[in-house]
Amino acid sequence: MPKTPKCPDIISNPAHYTQGRTIEPIQIIEDYKLCHHLACVVKYIARAGRKTDLMRDLQKAEWYLIREIERRQKGIEPCASNLKTKPSHTIQEILDDWKLSSYLSACLSYILGSRLLRSQHRQFTWIKKKVEVNQDSSVVANSCEHLVHALNHLRFAMNEYQNKQGDKQ
Repeated sequence: MPKTPKCPDIISNPAHYTQGRTIEPIQIIEDYKLCHHLACVVKYIARAGRKTDLMRDLQKAEWYLIREIERRQKGIEPCASNLKTKPSHTIQEILDDWKLSSYLSACLSYILGSRLLRSQHRQFTWIKKKVEVNQDSSVVANSCEHLVHALNHLRFAMNEYQNKQGDKQ
């Protein structure tokens, strides 16, 4: 198996993902075994306003989230592999480390929570609450509903940012 090459920090630990944080987005993407679309959403939320314009990053996250919701609504199988082990970081630990706005925290919670639902864990932590998960066909529908909630919170964050920009003018 090939080893990851030694890369300069700008590639392996870019500041727009790591500065002031101990948990990197790539760790979350790999731990939660996120599909491409959700991995991109997490990436753009994590770096929102740190690399490029905050609104541009949120718009990119929105685009990928809408595509994943549409895929699931068409019955296309999301995130092929199930989680076999508990992720190394809870959702709350990630939120505490990344210090996102309340709307982006809720968005990320719904995305990661949907992944845990999809993997049929019996319980998961979502903003310090225990939620019982039934192992029936509603799990798939609920995971899509979670992504719709994530999209709503992402849009709330976008509106909040636009309102703040308007107040500055």
